[in-house]
Amino acid sequence: MLEGQPMPPEQSQANVSAPQSNIAGLSSLPPRVFLSKEELAAWLGVGDTTIEKWMRQRVIPVSKIGPKIRLFNVVSVVQALERFTVKAVGGSQKM
Repeated sequence: MLEGQPMPPEQSQANVSAPQSNIAGLSSLPPRVFLSKEELAAWLGVGDTTIEKWMRQRVIPVSKIGPKIRLFNVVSVVQALERFTVKAVGGSQKM
């Protein structure tokens, strides 16, 4: 492919190296960079209404493509959700 020419979508998404998720239960990112609300909910293991709530609360970023079309960048969503991940504080103490 010549320099300066955009890669076809199937090639550009295949070559994306996304970071691994630190969120419990999510070991790797899905094969596509953008997902629909239903696909994102299924991948995260939550309901569609949870995704809608997170959208309203601006917990996760969303791209508005048309009047009713919303797409989610998986890498951006994972980064946003990692801000809400609770890390263990201290160690176990014996009494």
